[in-house]
Amino acid sequence: MKKVSKITPLRVRRILKGVRKISIALGLIAIVLLATGFVFQSIATVRDKQQFPPPGQMVSVGEHALHINCQGTGSPTFVVDNGAGNWSTMWENIRREMPDDVRICLYDRAGLGWSDAGPMPRTSDQMVAELHLLLKNAEIEPPYILVGHSLGGYNVRIFQHRYPELVAGIALVESGHEEQWQRLPSEINDFIVEQTAPFKIAPFAARFGLLRFVSLPTHKALTDSERHSIVASMVQPKTVIAILSEFESAAVSADQVAETASLEELPLVVVSAVHSFDASRVLETKLDVPFDEADRVWFELQVELATLSSNSRHFVSHTGSHDINFDDPEIVVEALLHLLAQVRD
Repeated sequence: MKKVSKITPLRVRRILKGVRKISIALGLIAIVLLATGFVFQSIATVRDKQQFPPPGQMVSVGEHALHINCQGTGSPTFVVDNGAGNWSTMWENIRREMPDDVRICLYDRAGLGWSDAGPMPRTSDQMVAELHLLLKNAEIEPPYILVGHSLGGYNVRIFQHRYPELVAGIALVESGHEEQWQRLPSEINDFIVEQTAPFKIAPFAARFGLLRFVSLPTHKALTDSERHSIVASMVQPKTVIAILSEFESAAVSADQVAETASLEELPLVVVSAVHSFDASRVLETKLDVPFDEADRVWFELQVELATLSSNSRHFVSHTGSHDINFDDPEIVVEALLHLLAQVRD
């Protein structure tokens, strides 16, 4: 008969001692790996800053500085406010198509691109206060034509509501609508939350250099240097923290823009796509997300935005998506030049 060894108190102590040693060893290995990743991220960040210096100027807006890059001449000045998680580089292809006698300023909201991290949460009210101070401190003289893409549409409407004497016109490009969260199909809102969920762990991954091993999306409409600079920014902790806060604050920002008034006769152009959710459809693998219904509701919301002013025109793209600045830049440029001519006349 096989002899069964007894589990004695001494043996239990030996087993526990061995487990503790293994736990300590694994803990030390994890600490070493994290420390190595932190050092790697720090060195890589310094290298990125040397390789991709800010193309514009850094301007203080209190305890942090924002980046703004202005090109061209003439008046009024276009000021572009990007969609959620986007910054100035994403509109460089549009800027390149603008005539030399058109002044256009691209800027980075706090935490994005070359701008420093800013106060939390990243609501539209907070962003607008910083933009106003940025334009003042950078000595960029009004009047302004404000261009708001997606979330930026919230911001430019609030800016105009607060400082109407500074604004000569507004362009809403695939702009957010204050009622979109209630009127879009619930599956779409769930899909958006699902797509942004990875950003909750991204700040940790960024601090220890882990994001540098992830394949990040870029855009063919930009130059190689611009695409590399986007990736260099995306792996920074401040960037993913700001992106996460902008998305998490979107419903609050919608409530803030809902308090604004009509634009009355202010020159306005709305630029939207018939198939706004095409880009999302490419990412999605499930069959139960009603993108066609979302496109229909989104277009209705864009039509409503065009009624904010009695002096408006709606430009419609049949080939673009929500990223219309990349996949149909021609209609964006056409709309901006139309608005400029209307304002100047």
